[in-house]
Amino acid sequence: MTEMNTEKDTVCKEPDETIELKAIDQKYDHFDQVKDLYLYAFPDEERKPMEMILQNQKDGKMDLYALEYDGTFAGLAFVINTTPLIILDYLAVVSDFRSHGLGSKILDRLKTLYPGFVVEIESTRTASPTNQALRRKQFYLREDLQDSHVDIALFGVPMELLSWPHPVSFDDYRASMDRYFGESCARWIRTIDPEQV
Repeated sequence: MTEMNTEKDTVCKEPDETIELKAIDQKYDHFDQVKDLYLYAFPDEERKPMEMILQNQKDGKMDLYALEYDGTFAGLAFVINTTPLIILDYLAVVSDFRSHGLGSKILDRLKTLYPGFVVEIESTRTASPTNQALRRKQFYLREDLQDSHVDIALFGVPMELLSWPHPVSFDDYRASMDRYFGESCARWIRTIDPEQV
């Protein structure tokens, strides 16, 4: 197993030490809860197989984090760690802990660990965006992410790219995905006109 980056192994704590973001692997004590939240929070068409995520972590292409609130598992963040862009692939908070500002806390921690990152969200620019997609986009915009005005089809799913601290290009995004998936899979990523979806 590949050793985890010690800089990212550092536990980030709030001053009252009730909130911690921990770098994890499948040996994490609450990993079953991480998997359950992952399956619950994201639709089938947006989820990668967990085996693929774990293999990419072992290969050094993905970082996994768990958020603990008073010692209880409360959220997750999975980050694709490639160049030229870092991609926050998944972020979720356990439903019992929503409205506690924990999603914001995760993003704050990630901003200290990475020089910047991209988030793929379900498109809000299609003919009939979902309420969840609109809420998700508003959350990220409130957290200082920027709309890159890049619309993509990611394995057939219409998505848009948000980023921090500055907008990103499709070419840089595509280059990062080529490094993550390999060029054979990255052919399933293309720009789209959301009005045509």
